[in-house]
Amino acid sequence: MGSQAPAWLRLTSGGTAPDGDEDDAPAPRTAPRVLFVCTGNICRSAFAAASLRHLLGTGSLVQVSSAGIMALAGHPMDGLMAAEARRLGIEDTSHTARQLTGRRLKEATLVLVFGPEHAEWITSNHPEHLGKVAGLGQVASALDAAPRHALLPLSDLPGLAGGHRAPGDRDWIPDPYRRGPAAARAAAERIAACTALLAVQVDWSR
Repeated sequence: MGSQAPAWLRLTSGGTAPDGDEDDAPAPRTAPRVLFVCTGNICRSAFAAASLRHLLGTGSLVQVSSAGIMALAGHPMDGLMAAEARRLGIEDTSHTARQLTGRRLKEATLVLVFGPEHAEWITSNHPEHLGKVAGLGQVASALDAAPRHALLPLSDLPGLAGGHRAPGDRDWIPDPYRRGPAAARAAAERIAACTALLAVQVDWSR
């Protein structure tokens, strides 16, 4: 991949809900909405949503959900990823996979993806929402490089990721689907580390 950040990443914009259809109900205007997007919506994005909800706690107003660009609609979280979630202390692994739609993108405050194909799908189908899209791995890398104890505004995350460095292979999180327990564990631990940074270094009110 070249040194120039892709167009989708250069464009920037200035109580958690269960990860099912019920979170399509309108949220309070002041409540930020984080949408994780992967491919089938049963592994990476499902696990990330469960992890961030767990870290933010039941009292958080942040709405956390997930969807897939080719979702296995109606399916629960992948069994290996659910087992990894429980191993890491995430008790609530309830999940129903959903297809990514323009409405879900419109309602989101921040959209976090796991691979370039997810951003490319949004670029092709709903380019008007690119300003809120960022790679989870790249956002986490930028947060990790930021001064400790400095809360960064939620609205700054896409621009922060784009300005940190052009995305490369190390910023993406490979799909563990049907690749066995080792791949599931590697993905879960990587995603858990990323969501931990989001939970402690983001000012969710801005």
